[in-house]
Amino acid sequence: MTDLKEIQKIADDFSRTPLNLKPFKKRSRKDVADGLRAVFWYHTVRHQLGEKSSYALEKRFDEKGSFKRNADGKLIYPHRWQKYSHGERVPIPSLVVNVEKECKGSARKLNHVLWEALRLEQPVCPHVEVWLRELNPDIQMVVFHIEHREFDVIYKREKIGLRLLGKLSDRASMDALACLTILFREAVELERFHDAFLLGREIHWMLLFLGIEFQRNGVGKELIKLYCDRIFPMLAWDEQCFFPERTDYVGASCFLNLSPFYHPAHKGKSLSWETRVRCMRRLSSTRGNWAVMFGLDIEYGPNPDSQDIPKKLLQEYERRKRIVERAKEAISLGISDVGFLFGRRPPPNTFFQR
Repeated sequence: MTDLKEIQKIADDFSRTPLNLKPFKKRSRKDVADGLRAVFWYHTVRHQLGEKSSYALEKRFDEKGSFKRNADGKLIYPHRWQKYSHGERVPIPSLVVNVEKECKGSARKLNHVLWEALRLEQPVCPHVEVWLRELNPDIQMVVFHIEHREFDVIYKREKIGLRLLGKLSDRASMDALACLTILFREAVELERFHDAFLLGREIHWMLLFLGIEFQRNGVGKELIKLYCDRIFPMLAWDEQCFFPERTDYVGASCFLNLSPFYHPAHKGKSLSWETRVRCMRRLSSTRGNWAVMFGLDIEYGPNPDSQDIPKKLLQEYERRKRIVERAKEAISLGISDVGFLFGRRPPPNTFFQR
């Protein structure tokens, strides 16, 4: 359960904290995803065990007597956990096993398939089926369906569509994000651009939903930046591309995650993650608020690298751009009426009051 004060504290931290990840040495074979998983693992362990510092964790899991005093009596130790907290070093397997004994589930967070899906050294297609099998059962039940053939059971993939994406969004989690990322990269490699477009938009919304939760574990801004720099640019279709840099992911994630607590039925209450996701999903859909649905959606349009852009495409982009700008204005004013987005009505009463 999460209360309003806790979310506000994380939101403030999300807005103010600069990028924390330190780069690996130039000769290192480590990827930036390794730094992210080390930081994420560190904060997972720290939160679950209730420790407040890297020093406390270093002392707690010191089995080799690494704490010593030099000739001047000054205490010296390797500062390994401080390096984990900045993503400068990845924990060795033996330490991960020892920590897992006290902090169940931490090893899976460190070795989660999401980190593999974020690496670009190799194509994803040869690994898709294996990686999807590593996800939680509830996600696998969405992605696969069972076919019985005589004495055998065959697992077949569901088709990419709004129904599948809606089910994954309802189960917003690290595993759902990993699933979307794997499917997105597969669709790009197979040149199924329509599927990739739908998956890319869903990844965008998933980052907005999960941004604060990743920030709780120290990698909110860094993970979003990695998606903007590495994942979204993979897709270019019909002279178009995504513009993730135009989204204020921090502000949008804070807005969406705080909104459920201001609902009249939820004021003063602690909310489960499932309740928060349900509220955020509704707010960002046609059943909820049109301004949020248009204003916080990922922007896309003519690819700057394309030379011959059809006139019709430019006209559609300009029209969509005006709606998005109007939607963002509506969010700032607290307006939910769809007519305002298309400039047909004066501003009605606010939809969201603090």
